[in-house]
Amino acid sequence: MEYVGAGSGTSRSVLEQAEDYVKVSLFLMFLIDLDIYSFILQQFK
Repeated sequence: MEYVGAGSGTSRSVLEQAEDYVKVSLFLMFLIDLDIYSFILQQFK
């Protein structure tokens, strides 16, 4: 029972870390997309 309790607490923190990782990765992808779009627009000018 003690192991299960510790496991649930650990998985909660892991899920929180995963959410932060997803948010950061999505934000970086958004910035990269903006850079790519601006680069393409500059090529057509």
